[in-house]
Amino acid sequence: MCGIIALWNPSQNQTLSNLIDKLKKLQHRGQDSFGYGYLDHKNILKIHKEPGLVKDYTSTDHLSIKANFAVGHLRYTTSGSRDNSSSIESQPLGTNEFIVCHNGNLPNHSQLEKDLSLTTKWLGSDTQLLSMYLEFLYKKHQSWEEVMTRVMQRIPGVYCLLVLTIDGLWIARDKYGLRPLLIAGNKDIGWAIGSESVIFSESTSELNFKNVDPGSLSYIRKDGILTKSQIYASKLIPCIFEYIYFMNPDSVIEDQSVSEFRRHCGILLAQKETYQFDCKYIVIGAPSTGLIPAEKYAETLGLNYRPEALEKRENVGRTFILENNDKRINACYNKYNFNEAIIRDSYIILIDDSLVRGNTLKVINQILREKGAKEIHVRIASPSVKNPCYFGIDIPTSQELIINSYNNLEMLSKDLFADSLVYLELEDMSKAFKEKPFCSSCFDGKYNSKLLEW
Repeated sequence: MCGIIALWNPSQNQTLSNLIDKLKKLQHRGQDSFGYGYLDHKNILKIHKEPGLVKDYTSTDHLSIKANFAVGHLRYTTSGSRDNSSSIESQPLGTNEFIVCHNGNLPNHSQLEKDLSLTTKWLGSDTQLLSMYLEFLYKKHQSWEEVMTRVMQRIPGVYCLLVLTIDGLWIARDKYGLRPLLIAGNKDIGWAIGSESVIFSESTSELNFKNVDPGSLSYIRKDGILTKSQIYASKLIPCIFEYIYFMNPDSVIEDQSVSEFRRHCGILLAQKETYQFDCKYIVIGAPSTGLIPAEKYAETLGLNYRPEALEKRENVGRTFILENNDKRINACYNKYNFNEAIIRDSYIILIDDSLVRGNTLKVINQILREKGAKEIHVRIASPSVKNPCYFGIDIPTSQELIINSYNNLEMLSKDLFADSLVYLELEDMSKAFKEKPFCSSCFDGKYNSKLLEW
């Protein structure tokens, strides 16, 4: 899971500054590194990459660059190395002929390794391999339409692709649509393509955004004319974990409001509550993705919602996407402000969006106990995560998932310093998602075999 953006602007002056602004709006999708590429006024493709966060990028060099086309990427590492001292695996990637940005994860490399005549298993990032494949196909066919069509026909997923060439921009999304991609604009005012709707400005044209159809291949020419072909019939099966945790709550994806989905999860948690909580109990959410379900849970049960008891400090990143447990745990201790006046002698119901490794929740509960909380009841606004993800979320092994280390919820609850623990079930997710299909493999282990075996 990463963040990608592409822009075409009829005026060359504001393209890159606009791109940087939009990358900041997608920072929650990747914190390892970021980069941008563009087609300059001399018809030359160029790439610039930086480690760290977009907000810390102070250079103004991009302001003087003239370009109609630009692409950008925020890296969240699920394959390859996390070493930010090198930009080899950071995106965009490319050659003198193309620049590629990729969001997703290719769970099977064997066929591409065979096509490229590689004699050993590929150990780099999937996007590096994909870039090699694009270069291989272009040398062979000398037609980007042929190249992109063959890529989509060869690789079932998981990808959203932006490929910028000296002639225009190609936009591809696999037929299952696990990762989100949206488009807005027109040839008169410009085009914007990105992973979430929060990148779109308040202008009327960008607010009329729509989803890039799964299985489709689109092309924006230098004059802004967009053409589209449907390579596959759409079989939309989006990743539900995007809605639970990763997406900005202000985004609307596949006609589903992220905040409305999370509110529905909070209501469903309340409706299945079996404990008889009275007015002495307060409800708090684990910031920030636990706040929306926490508020609706409290409202539904008529309980006192006290978000000020636990607040996230400013300018702190997401601990889930840090590269190891030691960094995640240390970050948790520095991530929150605890209001001891509210917490001392309190009876707490703590709502979190999900429970994956358990590092953050365990630290929060331990500090709540140290601050004097008498009871802590944990409610999780999603099912238990029991299986690794091979499609772009950083859940690589079953062993690191906390639910798999315990025989029952009572034992897990005790280890989390909690008095009780309740999850939503898959059928609850289906209700919250308006009975539409979604990828549930991290919950139930039912993987799309067509993505794994090709």
